[in-house]
Amino acid sequence: MFERILVTGASGRLGSNLAKRLSERGAKVRAFVLPDDPAEKTLTGLNVEIFYGDLRDEIAVEEAVEGCDAIAHCAAVMGLPKNMTPHTFFDINCRGSFNVFQAASEKADKIRRLVYLSSTSAYSVETTGPVITEDDTLTPPSLYGMTKIVNEAMLRTFRYQTGLKAVVLRPNFIMACDEILNGWRRPWVTGVLQRADERYTCYVPGVAEPWKIVEEAVPDPETRVIPFGPGRRPWTWHVTDVRDTVHAVECALENEKAIGETFCIAGPKPARWDEVVKHLCKRLDEEYVEVDLPNLWHFEFDLTKAGNVLGYDPQYSPVRMIDDAIAFRNGKNIDVIPPAIAHG
Repeated sequence: MFERILVTGASGRLGSNLAKRLSERGAKVRAFVLPDDPAEKTLTGLNVEIFYGDLRDEIAVEEAVEGCDAIAHCAAVMGLPKNMTPHTFFDINCRGSFNVFQAASEKADKIRRLVYLSSTSAYSVETTGPVITEDDTLTPPSLYGMTKIVNEAMLRTFRYQTGLKAVVLRPNFIMACDEILNGWRRPWVTGVLQRADERYTCYVPGVAEPWKIVEEAVPDPETRVIPFGPGRRPWTWHVTDVRDTVHAVECALENEKAIGETFCIAGPKPARWDEVVKHLCKRLDEEYVEVDLPNLWHFEFDLTKAGNVLGYDPQYSPVRMIDDAIAFRNGKNIDVIPPAIAHG
């Protein structure tokens, strides 16, 4: 175990649950939190040291790194908030990460591990696949994904220059508590189809406005949908439980073979919409509509490298996530900290 672990983004969906897990294992955790962050409540009751600072402040970051021998860099702004400019977004995500990597590199002889939480947003999951590996081309469709690629490149340079013992994880769409119950509705399907152009794996030449098929079959946007492509193949989506992501970070901190490597992180298997939606609706006593489409959206992440090299062994299937989510909504303690800002 490390002497002291710095967790950036410690009030977030992943950071809070990681801080909880590490502190329960007896680690000294320094939780990097923005001053006056309303999400700090996620850390209430945890045995962690709160360090207030802004990642854009290199002095604050240097002070936070002082005395630590491991870092889990989870902090990032995800979607661009309406009240934030793209320049500020880039500044937080990239200059903030530069400051973390720089401070760690200055103490590369003392930092025994730095785990960077990148994202599968570095790919375009809608244009890559259907099976995505660590070696696939990075073509981010979003500003968020672009910042992840920039940060990975910076980290490779720092590792080359100083020998910093770094590991990169690319988790896909992390969910916690009851978030998995919020989706699988009409807008998810129509949104993919409306964005699809010739670059998308689900694009079908000559098929115009396929989302209208869904809208006609499912008048209520709140209705759950099971989309099928040609041959009645169901759509899939590879979600990740926050507990599996915490497990991946633990593996990255502990496994020497992981140093210098990059890993895709996701659940045990892709979520088939027909299995997930039917199970969800049965448990919630809701109706669903099956829709046949000329378009098939299927992608999954190849976890072979994560299993063989990192030792990653995910346990939370979509069905298990749904069962735990319903238990959470019913007041049961599932030993997960709910996010202060939930996915829509």
